[in-house]
Amino acid sequence: MTLFARVERAQSDSARIDAVQVGAYVDQIRVLQQQLGLDQPVDMARCFVSRTSSRTKGRRGGRTAAELVTIVEHAVVALNAMRASEGARLSQYLSERLAVIEQSVNHIAERAPGRLVEQPIGLRAIGERARRRRRGR
Repeated sequence: MTLFARVERAQSDSARIDAVQVGAYVDQIRVLQQQLGLDQPVDMARCFVSRTSSRTKGRRGGRTAAELVTIVEHAVVALNAMRASEGARLSQYLSERLAVIEQSVNHIAERAPGRLVEQPIGLRAIGERARRRRRGR
């Protein structure tokens, strides 16, 4: 299992606009306007709203590092419970399969002495039939 957590520290407590990103969006929108033949101006407010974020020192999205640790701990507990449940089901499945194999082996062991006696008799009978056919030709 791999866990990635990214914590960003705000450089200031005020809202911040990523001017480079907004500029890139505006350029892309202008190119699209020209390609599509649109004559309406670019709405800068929409570009700013999508790239504006409010950050508070030590917090991201209203969550603290302690809250993140709690979330991760709950996830780990749930993962361990799931793996234990899967392990129990796998153990039961393997036990059932091994019981079938054990029954088959016991059945073979019970029949083996009789088969050892029957096999040569069967082979002799096959040999006799083959000899009779040869004689009959």
